[in-house]
Amino acid sequence: MRAAAFADWAPVHGGLLATSARSYVSYLSSVERAYGIELDADWRATRLTRTRTVLGEDRALNRNTQRNRLSALAKYEDFCSATSG
Repeated sequence: MRAAAFADWAPVHGGLLATSARSYVSYLSSVERAYGIELDADWRATRLTRTRTVLGEDRALNRNTQRNRLSALAKYEDFCSATSG
């Protein structure tokens, strides 16, 4: 994940407060660690479909945690779309 670039982009172009952007980076880092997925590699391969599916099917997660992580993933998808090629 391009954490620093995302944290810089999100308040300017993504409609997030800087504190929310930092929280989103934390959520996304947790996703990468929990599932062994590198988000940028998954973006290139599946446009984050694999990550979204794995996260959405994780019944062990608290619903609020899952919702927060999915929200962060959606914003990261926006970032990837805006900053890729």
